Amino acid sequence: MIITPHQDFFNICRDIAIKLIGEENVYDFLPPKGAKYPFIYIGVQQHTEDTWKNKDAIYPTIYQDIYIYNDNPLKRGSTSKLAMDFVSILRTINTTNIASLNPNYDYHFNEITFNLRPDNTAEVPLMQAHIYIELKAY
Repeated sequence: MIITPHQDFFNICRDIAIKLIGEENVYDFLPPKGAKYPFIYIGVQQHTEDTWKNKDAIYPTIYQDIYIYNDNPLKRGSTSKLAMDFVSILRTINTTNIASLNPNYDYHFNEITFNLRPDNTAEVPLMQAHIYIELKAY
């Protein structure tokens, strides 16, 4: 079965999240009410191609959003650490074969942006870490 670069990268992000926080706390959709905190939500993914440059091989740019939510805004440090642990493992995928992280493509990270902010969109105050990843797949 041929796997697309964006699906391969999604699988890598999911594997990292599971390794850090357990499968029961990882979602690829908005979690249901009553979800246990903290949890990781693998959010929006975008795939763009510069097809005019090369018609035989397509090397897409992939954009991926990762969200980490904690139900205690006073736990800023542990939320930040979880996000930085995610990024640290992510950075190793080009050079290290980590357990189930066996990518089918090579990746070049163009940008990894991280921000931490309070979130008041739920019934309880939350702390949200947002990781934005832009990478090129080869």
